Amino acid sequence: METLKTTFFENPWPVYAALAFAEFVLLLVWRSRRTKKSVIRLLYPLAAAVVVFAIATLVVTMREELFSTLKQLKQDASALDIDGVAGYFDEDFRLVSRGRKVDRSVAADRCKSAIKRYGVSEVDFLDTQVETTGPAGTVELITQIINDKNQTIPPMKWTFHWRYGPDGWKVIRIDQPELAFYISL
Repeated sequence: METLKTTFFENPWPVYAALAFAEFVLLLVWRSRRTKKSVIRLLYPLAAAVVVFAIATLVVTMREELFSTLKQLKQDASALDIDGVAGYFDEDFRLVSRGRKVDRSVAADRCKSAIKRYGVSEVDFLDTQVETTGPAGTVELITQIINDKNQTIPPMKWTFHWRYGPDGWKVIRIDQPELAFYISL
């Protein structure tokens, strides 16, 4: 079911390819017969493509909403706007750090002090993996942090756990970051 939802709502290109193939086959049939019935059949794949396009455009899945929220969070993080990033944290948010859990205000304060202490000037996002299951989502981000001396800190992998609620997607937990092995091709 998840594959069908992704295919029709988020990435309909395989459906368009199948419809284009069907249109080509029907065009060959029409060329050989040239009947009114075969001309009308040529309209079926085109009508189906219009319907698929309308569905894909009008329906926004929870996964697409999470991508949109994630895009905004990345913009705030890239701008080093910690208060903006903390706005995506749920009331029950916890950051797991060295086996301890800290709440959102403590996590925001630690981020602000780390930015000052290490002279962070830039945060780049190298890779993003998103999984959703109903109102729960997991996002793995690989970040590259650059300080004001233009030194890069090794890439870090962050795992964000999200929950969908009345206010949209909110982060409920961030696991302790790990060093990431990342090769850019």
